[in-house]
Amino acid sequence: MAKKVTSISSGIYFRETDLTFIQNAVGTFAGGAIVLSEKGPAFEPMMSSSMSERTVRMGGVNPNYISSYYANEFLNQASNYKEVRMLGLEGYNEDYQIVGSKNVGGTNKMFVVAYNAGGLNNPASTPITIENIVENAGTYVITLGNTIDEFAIGDIINISSVAGLSINGKQVISAVGSGTISVAGSFTGAYSGGGILLKGEPFKTTADTIACILKPRREGFVGSPVDYVEIQENGTDKDFTVVVYFEGNQDTFPKTEIKCSLREDSSQYISNVFGTDPRDNTKIYGQPSPLWVESVFPSTPVKLTVKGEAGYYYPGTEELGVNGELSLLSGNITVNTDFQYQSASITEASQPTPTTISVTAKNVATYSEKKITTTAITGSGTAATATFANQTTAPYSSGDEIVITSATPNTYNGTFVVTSATAFSVTWASVETTTATVQGVITSIVATPNISAGDSVVISGLSLTDLSLNGTWKVKTATIGLTTTEYSLTKLDNTVPTLAGNFVAGDGKYIRKAWTPTWEAQLINFKAEFQTPVTPWFVDNFDLNGAAKQLFRIWSISDGEAANTEIKIEISNIDPTGNSNYGSFDLYVRNFNNTEDKSRSVYEGYPNLTMNPKSSNYFH
Repeated sequence: MAKKVTSISSGIYFRETDLTFIQNAVGTFAGGAIVLSEKGPAFEPMMSSSMSERTVRMGGVNPNYISSYYANEFLNQASNYKEVRMLGLEGYNEDYQIVGSKNVGGTNKMFVVAYNAGGLNNPASTPITIENIVENAGTYVITLGNTIDEFAIGDIINISSVAGLSINGKQVISAVGSGTISVAGSFTGAYSGGGILLKGEPFKTTADTIACILKPRREGFVGSPVDYVEIQENGTDKDFTVVVYFEGNQDTFPKTEIKCSLREDSSQYISNVFGTDPRDNTKIYGQPSPLWVESVFPSTPVKLTVKGEAGYYYPGTEELGVNGELSLLSGNITVNTDFQYQSASITEASQPTPTTISVTAKNVATYSEKKITTTAITGSGTAATATFANQTTAPYSSGDEIVITSATPNTYNGTFVVTSATAFSVTWASVETTTATVQGVITSIVATPNISAGDSVVISGLSLTDLSLNGTWKVKTATIGLTTTEYSLTKLDNTVPTLAGNFVAGDGKYIRKAWTPTWEAQLINFKAEFQTPVTPWFVDNFDLNGAAKQLFRIWSISDGEAANTEIKIEISNIDPTGNSNYGSFDLYVRNFNNTEDKSRSVYEGYPNLTMNPKSSNYFH
């Protein structure tokens, strides 16, 4: 029953609401999730107001990603859903580095426990009993008991538990007998019994075979992240010590030594010691474990991660894939250019030994990019002099080679050796005696070879009866002389074939450095857990050394493998003279499967772009 209000203070108002009938309604609310999704940017909040919008950004309903069903159900009833995509193994870099005895890493590295091939792949790692050790002129002959394996000179063995003689540890076999092996060295003491021998090192600093993968937790148990890990053997191939070093001062954050085993029946089994979940509460010495075990060979397989190779297709490629689209190419990216290094004439070629191929060629002349226009060229007696604008300092020196072009009469043109020079003139020996005043262009050349050891070279022009050298070779050594350089060659796989024929000197027989883009190695590193797709570099013209200036490249907003086949970039209408000679071009973002002969689907277009930084259409 309503109660009558008898008095109200000044300035107080009220309104009576009839709640006899209440209308049901759903209020607007927002949702969010951290998910694994088919595509989209990694570790970035993405807002979706509808499932169609979510399909474009993160992917549609997909049975491989249960989060897509959550998103679909939510967006069927509301329009404010945020997701953060996880990609890769928690963002870790799935790559290990071993420097010396250190597994170098940190919070973005993994550490490995590794066997060598002899330890893991060969049952000889079963302990072999040592019955006797006798010293013989600096060599120690070891008599074996239960010999179950064959040994060879150079094999590495591990000796432990020998009494009286300081021979325990890694040794190298110097001789093999019937039931005995020998090692060379200087050891103190005399053998007094015992001893166990293992073929192969239990562990080594190069990972032939990974036995266990360790990952750092976000913080070490001493309050500092893990810096690096060392693995120390304990005399058998399945028991070892993991030494964990932390970042910062060693006195403040001392190293921790933890005994482990790869034997599942051991109380020190590595998975039990460190734990197998980065979120668990495994403790070591009463503190949270600094590492966790992702996998142990061979019980748990390594998780699959998104990895791949660099992929691209070249405009103008005529070969189409099975669905009519351009075939995706992989490997080295080739650039359609006519650029070639300067060729050098081959003067000699021979195969003095079955393992040596020798080619001698004239030194390659490298032309300078600086050209000086003359104001006059005059001849007098047996010398000619060119004058030009004052260069402050002499641009040439006595003995330099120069090239004269565009002069009249033509007898002034050619390659000459400088006899004297000033800041505004240069003189060379010449048979020209005219006193006529002419103009020309001077370009200096430097007679130095541009082929070095390790380069690939192309040889061409040899006849069928010549030494069979036409093709691509690898330079093993380069011996530079005053006028010629001698090259020692191998095939690209470092082998030396037996060649047929005999070299006959003549014109048209050349060797030149093989050209490859110098910027290619900077394209993509696919060792990371996930990668953002990126185009190759767009570059300018190649200089005399085959190097190109990197102009720009384009990154996808979406990350991971799925983004590799979403879009492609088209550059068209290239005009080198456009926009005040800075050049202009059009850029289009197109559907990856879009073909030239069927349809043209453009997502975004940016016409008349330029590299002119002062232009409103500057590409940046």
